[in-house]
Amino acid sequence: MQITTLIENNQDEKKELINEHGLSLYIELDGLNILFDTGQTGDFIKNAKILKKDLNSLDYMIISHGHYDH
Repeated sequence: MQITTLIENNQDEKKELINEHGLSLYIELDGLNILFDTGQTGDFIKNAKILKKDLNSLDYMIISHGHYDH
């Protein structure tokens, strides 16, 4: 399993990534691509491109709960 953080509120060592309050994870597990939450805005999409994660190849998308930052 590989988990890549697409967005969160802490600055990563990759300074070009956008950060914000919220969370979005790209999970690769047994040949499946899973998006867990989408953050507060659509900026997780920009970070996915920088991190070379293809959101068009998603098998599942999970929204953990209905708050604005997920």
